[in-house]
Amino acid sequence: MEFRILGLVEVFDEERSLVLGGPKPRALLAHLVIEAGRPVSREHLIDELWGDDPPATVQDSLNVHVAKLRQAVGSRLRTTSSGYVLDALPVEIDAVRFEERMSVARAQRDDPASIAPALADALALWRGPVFGGLAVGPTAAAAGARLEELRAAALEARVEADLALGRHGDLIGELMGLVAASPTRERLAGQLMLALHRCERDADALSVFASTSDALQRNLGVDPGDELTALQRAIHRGDPTLGTPGPESLPVSASRFVGRRLELAQTYALLTNSRVLTLAGPGGSGKSRLAVELARSLTSVHPGGTYFIDLAPLTATASVSREVAATIGVRERQGEPLPKLLARWLRHRRCLLVFDNCEHLVESCAALSSTLLETAPGLRILATSREPLGVRGEVVYAVPGLSLPSPSDPLATIESSDAVRLLMDRAAAARSGFALTPEDAQLAAAVCRKLDGLPLAIELAAERLRTVSLRELLAWLDERLDSLGETRGVQARHRTMRAAIQWSYELLDEQERAAFRRFSVFAGSFDADAGSAVATGWAPLSGPVDMRGLCDRLANKSMLVAEPGSERARYRMLEVVRQFGADCAIDIGEDHRARSLHATWYHDSIPEPQVWAGQDQASWMERLGRDVDNVRAAMTWLLAGGEDPQRALEMVGRLWWFWYMRGMLGEGGAWFQQVLAATPSDPTPARGIALRGAAATARILGDFGEALRLGAESLVAFRDLDDDRGVAAALNNLCITAMMSGDLQAAKRFGEEGLVVIEGVKESQALASAQNNLGMVVRNLGDAGRAAELFASARAGYAAGGNQRGLAAAFTNLAILGRQTGDATHARENGMEALRLYTALGFDEGKLDCLEVLGALDADAGNAESALRMICVAGRRREELAAPLFVPDEVTQVAQAERIATTALGTTATARVVEGARDMTVDDLVARLLADDLGV
Repeated sequence: MEFRILGLVEVFDEERSLVLGGPKPRALLAHLVIEAGRPVSREHLIDELWGDDPPATVQDSLNVHVAKLRQAVGSRLRTTSSGYVLDALPVEIDAVRFEERMSVARAQRDDPASIAPALADALALWRGPVFGGLAVGPTAAAAGARLEELRAAALEARVEADLALGRHGDLIGELMGLVAASPTRERLAGQLMLALHRCERDADALSVFASTSDALQRNLGVDPGDELTALQRAIHRGDPTLGTPGPESLPVSASRFVGRRLELAQTYALLTNSRVLTLAGPGGSGKSRLAVELARSLTSVHPGGTYFIDLAPLTATASVSREVAATIGVRERQGEPLPKLLARWLRHRRCLLVFDNCEHLVESCAALSSTLLETAPGLRILATSREPLGVRGEVVYAVPGLSLPSPSDPLATIESSDAVRLLMDRAAAARSGFALTPEDAQLAAAVCRKLDGLPLAIELAAERLRTVSLRELLAWLDERLDSLGETRGVQARHRTMRAAIQWSYELLDEQERAAFRRFSVFAGSFDADAGSAVATGWAPLSGPVDMRGLCDRLANKSMLVAEPGSERARYRMLEVVRQFGADCAIDIGEDHRARSLHATWYHDSIPEPQVWAGQDQASWMERLGRDVDNVRAAMTWLLAGGEDPQRALEMVGRLWWFWYMRGMLGEGGAWFQQVLAATPSDPTPARGIALRGAAATARILGDFGEALRLGAESLVAFRDLDDDRGVAAALNNLCITAMMSGDLQAAKRFGEEGLVVIEGVKESQALASAQNNLGMVVRNLGDAGRAAELFASARAGYAAGGNQRGLAAAFTNLAILGRQTGDATHARENGMEALRLYTALGFDEGKLDCLEVLGALDADAGNAESALRMICVAGRRREELAAPLFVPDEVTQVAQAERIATTALGTTATARVVEGARDMTVDDLVARLLADDLGV
């Protein structure tokens, strides 16, 4: 049966609606449903249904209504010594299912793409007001009020998720109805205001605020709260942070997106009816910004993810496939082309890849796009380039300048044109109080026409309105740009853009020009410290410099872009601006020194290997993640023309741990090969470390023969250098490789020798690693006692040094050993502790190790469904990461768990669990496990 109270009070037996009678029996049922499974006394029901003045026949009336209900629901309504009990399972009551579905939605945390449908599913249970508006007693009324409030909160949360997904246009009608029904509910009013603002209906948004203020004052005698008032002020000033959020991979702009509604509608239609769209046009035409806004609006139709790949920092010989793999989290594997791995990962997903700034990598982008589009039917590609990709099925959209008014247009038309709106928006940001007067409208339109409606040129010009008038600005443009003639083709737009940048460059002071030129050597973003290292210390920036202030001045003049959201301010250059700055640096003879200083800064910014084992590991990972483009550029320059390959060797050896933790081992392997080939084979500490990193990389990629060869070379180098610490690390490396290749006796010899050497060095973290790895070997050889001692010592050493990654590994190994020895309680405790640590580090492979041992423990305990779910989710992610298991007893552990679980479940249940696990991510499963462990 199904008991419904979220709307009319009804009971369904399968699909048949049961006859309940009039209002009183339905009210009686409402009270019994609220108390389902618990006895309700006759006295309480009489008080609830008839109040303080019941009729003399109330007992008989109650009996009649109970009898009427019993005719409908049968034995589900029982009489006990304590009163009446309605036997209804939670799953049979729509209100209980509603709350359960709300809990599912809350578990999605910050994922609006999951929250929105989950809440919509919960709200679909509602068919009207609770109890259908039926008069009920105080207890049921209180429960009903609570349910109505939960419904309102769920509705607001669903709208919030839809707003986050960019569905503001679709929400306006619904929100207008909701606000009309609840005029004093401020959150709904704020959501409507935000939706209207994002549809560029600011006047309507401010009108909603005014009507809500009036309703609050009239009905409640209060003013709007701080949050709604702050939103009204933000809309009034055009706050850029009110823009539509999108996937994390999409860049966030520091300024708001103005205009382009026609272009967005046109490109939306093109991309939703094709699979590859290229936005073409010259630098500064706004291709990238349009692409980001288009991608954001399409988030909801690409549930597999939207991924932004910025190709501007890459050299012409860089691998586009590796950049895509790093962005979506696919790892290379030995003997399989990366494009095939990407195609396999994308095959069953509906994804959008955004390739930005393709012009210097057109052939590579075209080749990869063709491969992926042929294999992954749910894939769309959105590209920006100065020329088409040339792939089959490509639609090319020439990005026009912003819409321009003609000289004869009336004031309202001029003010509403996209180009003039952008000029005014940016001018108001540059000069407080700036506003367009009727007298200035034609001047503003003429400025925009002179600049061909190019967004970047208009932004550069708007910054000059900080100190000059529109008339002065137009006079200068007449003098500078009239030489371009009247043609308005792409070539003319290129020259217009370059002239606008040149003009802005000439208006900088001497120090600003020098910093601007030198900043052009950065690939991607940089902070003020890096900028200072490259730009200062030589004329005209040889004295003390407020670099943060200088960077902010350049950002205010649109020569740099300040990146929002960073804890430390970071800056970058638009590619067309960076190219201009690079040309200036070459012309003036600064390029070589700036690049040398740039390489030195990033060479010195990579920590030594022992630092990776310390407590600052996570912060180093985050830091290098932000600077990876600059690190690549530095190594490329050091290798080019033999500038200083030895320094590149020093960098590459220290980077292997970063590549490993970030799942970028394919790229790391390519760098090792290139740098080792470019440097002498004489033994040096840097070469020994690089060989060891190359060996570890080859091992993880599954090439054990190459890993053993490189590891042996590393060992010889360190022995020639008489470097005991290096010798111990090389032996440790060889120990792991031998174990993973199945030669446990060789692994034990390497591990024992390494342990002896490192004990003499007295380096705690290296000692802990040697103990941990040797413990794995002896565990596989069946020596549980020795393994336990080694893992315990390793755990203590890692903990003392603050090495969270090592500590998690030791806990995982103890969990595996505990399961093998029958200590399930401690095994689970250790496994959960490891999972917490790996989750904090964001290290996927470590989380998989934990899921596998926890799944095996569940299988042993008879929790077959949970066990199989963990094994399936972990196995699928291993396939995606190209990170197969190699440790023998861990391979056995997974096979045993899967066999136990599938045997217990049987064929049908196994298929159901496997199917359910297919849609579950590792992070979803881990979040659930951690919440359950905390009792949340």
